[in-house]
Amino acid sequence: MNNMRNVALEEQAVDAIIAKAKVTEKAISFSELMNPVAA
Repeated sequence: MNNMRNVALEEQAVDAIIAKAKVTEKAISFSELMNPVAA
């Protein structure tokens, strides 16, 4: 029962994060994705 509660809580947390996320699409190459430059 506790495992089911944890799964439900995780789903609610993910839904809340996705609802507040601001997504911006940006085209980058595969190498840029795999080797990001440190800021």
